[in-house]
Amino acid sequence: MVLCHNVIQYIDDLEPLFDAMGKVLKSGGVLSLIAPNQYSLPYQAAFLNGDLDEAYELLDADEQVSSIFGVNERAYRADELIDWLVQKGYSVDKHYGIRCMYNYWGTNEKKQEAEVYEKLKKLEFALTDREPHKQTARLFQLILRKK
Repeated sequence: MVLCHNVIQYIDDLEPLFDAMGKVLKSGGVLSLIAPNQYSLPYQAAFLNGDLDEAYELLDADEQVSSIFGVNERAYRADELIDWLVQKGYSVDKHYGIRCMYNYWGTNEKKQEAEVYEKLKKLEFALTDREPHKQTARLFQLILRKK
């Protein structure tokens, strides 16, 4: 099993990375991939930054500046990575959205209230594998199996 969580957004050339992971995985091995979702960029700008102009500008963007590291990070579409990884010899077991609602709803203070947190958690688990909600989640997770 290889866990590649929150890494690929900082890599310029994915080919060598995925080639190296493919060498480590045996046939039937599992790759778990988590990455920022390109479709979430306008939502982040509109709801977290309150900036509708920025949201509009990000409709077709595939990069943003990381609020944590202050460097450019790439955002991906799950469908583009799925197509590419299938061509590289993987099959898709699961596709999840992560933080489908959490990033967009309320304030951090409100989210810390126990009752609110439990409701948000329940909603997140209900949305994580549902269309179209997983398509706009802040992150996505792909569970892939090497053929």
